[in-house]
Amino acid sequence: MGAGAAGVACLSMLTTIGMKAENFHVFDRDGVLHAGRKDLCPEQMQFALSPKKLTLEDALDGADMFLGLSVPGLLPEKFVAKMAKTPIIFALANPIPEIMPELAQQALPGALIATSRSDYPNQVNNVLCFPFIFRGALDVAATRINSKMKLACVEAIAGLARETPTPESGKAYKGKIPSFGPDYLIPRPFDPRLLPRIALAVAKAAIETGVAKKPIDLNEYKESLEGQIYRSSLIMRPVFEAAAQAKRRIVFAEGENTRVLHAAQAMVDESVDTPILIGRPDVIQDRLKRNGLTIQSGQDFEIVNPGQHDNHHAYCQTYHQAVERKGITPDLADAVIRTNTTAIASVMVAHKDADSLVCGTFGQYNWHLKYVSQLLAIDGFTPIGALSLIILDNGPLFIADTRVNTTQTSKSLMETVIAKARHVRRFSLTPKIALCSQHLSLEIRIQHRDK
Repeated sequence: MGAGAAGVACLSMLTTIGMKAENFHVFDRDGVLHAGRKDLCPEQMQFALSPKKLTLEDALDGADMFLGLSVPGLLPEKFVAKMAKTPIIFALANPIPEIMPELAQQALPGALIATSRSDYPNQVNNVLCFPFIFRGALDVAATRINSKMKLACVEAIAGLARETPTPESGKAYKGKIPSFGPDYLIPRPFDPRLLPRIALAVAKAAIETGVAKKPIDLNEYKESLEGQIYRSSLIMRPVFEAAAQAKRRIVFAEGENTRVLHAAQAMVDESVDTPILIGRPDVIQDRLKRNGLTIQSGQDFEIVNPGQHDNHHAYCQTYHQAVERKGITPDLADAVIRTNTTAIASVMVAHKDADSLVCGTFGQYNWHLKYVSQLLAIDGFTPIGALSLIILDNGPLFIADTRVNTTQTSKSLMETVIAKARHVRRFSLTPKIALCSQHLSLEIRIQHRDK
């Protein structure tokens, strides 16, 4: 397995639940971890207990478990065939695991397999416990997250896997409600039971270990969590699942921004989408390194360097054609496409070099919206609007347009209704539409003020 921070954290948790460090053989890109290596940190050294010349193939001979947090294709079928009769194989490299589940099953039909992918059973994903572990800690004002709290989180997830989902929580599972077995070793990431179960377990452990500073009634806390999560989780599930399955190219206009780089890392770790970062390659690489992020240019994401990419001339022409009637000269269009990353991202979507764009991590909202509107208008009309979701006691309420079109025309109103109804259907809901008169709402405000 990989011996980076994630790998060491997993090994530490395995020792916490009772496994012995001397039974581990740990590998990184330079080979097995052994006592003679000088490049290991203290956390890695505690697991450097293997013989110096041990190979991965030899280590897997008769092994009960393989835990991989490394690179695609690391585990050949012939290595799997040498393992114990019913081994546990957690091949967690993303998006392509160390071995594909079907190949592992062919090599050893009794293997119990998990990956980080949503298109196979037993997806291991950090949303199984985050942010639920933090929710439990924050709600009791814990001073730290200790090993007992982390162990409580693990045990809560393991306990859920052994329970048959209720009809309500079963909506998070496609088709037949699963039962514990080879194809259901771990709950799905969007099982609505995760929040109340994990947050409650973590809060309880914090109280018992004395790190909680805020007293709470655990029974009341459990009821409040369950009352919140079931509505929001079930509403968002179809959207999350659709996003997890789509293979999209997402361009980030502010590709040098640290928040964007973290988002790109999460996208690579948790989805099959490809991030495209607009920015200077040397700045992006430097900030990735400084923030301890592991994604690599050309392998996990792409970089578009403003003014120095192959499509610069074509992008300038496209932008100039869109704005030439507004007095923008070819030279000015060239300057914009060399410096304005939101304009570049918009042109990329217009060219179908990207499926979607994300912008506005800094700067004024309407400034970004102007360039998006210029490039993505259709026949002179810009179908841009905002949709807000409020989860009420009697169900969800979608409100449009809450951000963009302050004064609707008959055409924009029609487009708003059609577009928003289409989005509502993505939540597996049948839209029921009501139109509110601007003049009526103004009357109501005036009457309320007078009272």
